[in-house]
Amino acid sequence: MTNNELITLVLSTASFAVSLFIAGWTVFRDAIQKPKFRVTISIKKVFMPDGIKTIGPDIFVEALNLGPSPNRAVAVFARPSWLNRKLGKRSAYIHPDYTHIANNVPKERIEVGNGATFVFPLSTNTFLDAGFSQVGVSDGFGKIHWADRKEMLKAAEQAKKHRGSAAN
Repeated sequence: MTNNELITLVLSTASFAVSLFIAGWTVFRDAIQKPKFRVTISIKKVFMPDGIKTIGPDIFVEALNLGPSPNRAVAVFARPSWLNRKLGKRSAYIHPDYTHIANNVPKERIEVGNGATFVFPLSTNTFLDAGFSQVGVSDGFGKIHWADRKEMLKAAEQAKKHRGSAAN
């Protein structure tokens, strides 16, 4: 085998390996890997354009599409801690306030980098008071993406603080 034939063989083998990797990555990206949402929960107020009037405070559950493809945000669920689930307490569907001005749940797919906002009124008895440990958003594939437990605890503390300041 001459030197030129060896170089040609090495280059064609490397080219084949690169094209095989690209084909495998494309299948993984499009067929196997599913979109992910980052879910956050917080207590917020909406300031109107005049800068004086506010709406809220309300409970905001937000889902940001991290990709790699567009997806739908369908519904919000809450679930108890793992021990309470083992003892028979069930997860719950939470119906948002679709009439709220800040509610932004697109009916179509959510592109990568865009998000959906579910708004719930902050009343005296909410899902924050019902003993749930996590809140999540289900996607178009039926998978539920959960927010951190710490965020749920922080939102419950914020809700108590806002209720306490409203009572005074």
